[in-house]
Formats: sequence, structure tokens, C-alpha cells
Amino acid sequence: MIAAPGNGHDPAASGRPGSPGQTTCFAPDTLAWEAMDMGHSAWVHWLLSRRLETFYGGLRRPGWREEAHADPAANGWRAVPMREVCAVAADFARQLGPADPGFLGDV
Repeated sequence: MIAAPGNGHDPAASGRPGSPGQTTCFAPDTLAWEAMDMGHSAWVHWLLSRRLETFYGGLRRPGWREEAHADPAANGWRAVPMREVCAVAADFARQLGPADPGFLGDV
């Protein structure tokens, strides 16, 4: 999930859903921006409340944590700069998603 805290004063002009000031996220399952029905401070509180695990529950298969910790190098996993993560997500969205994600690839 790539979040955009504070949706600005005119989200529609940026091609994002939701109300001004509302947090939005670029969802990996839909390849589109989605409103999260909360402002920035509520989003930060939510991140720290341990409910993030529940949020991603439907996107992760059983045993994912053990696999990730077993031998990341053997699986081709490494730390990647956020700019690359955003660029890949934007590229997928342009090719497969419902619409161009806009500024996502310019992070």
C-alpha cells in the first residue's frame, strides 16, 4: 500500500477519490487510488495500532512471514528504494489497471 496522507484541497483535480484532507492509498489489489475514510492523524494512529495486519489479511497467503524470514536472499528479495516500488506499481497500473495512477510514479 502506498498512502497519500492529506488529499489536498481538490482531490478530483489530482484524479484521486475522497474528500479534501482525507488519506488515500494506492491499493495493490485494484491498482487504483482508494479513499481510506480518515485524515492523516487518524491514519498514523491506525498504523501504530497493529490493525495493519488485519488490513492486509486478504492479500497475504498463510506462511508468508516464515517464508520472508527463512532466506530472503535465496528468494531474490532485498531492500528496494521507495522510488522503485512506486515506479513499478505505477507501471503495472498503466499496463493493467483501470487508469493511470497520476503522480504515483513521480514520488
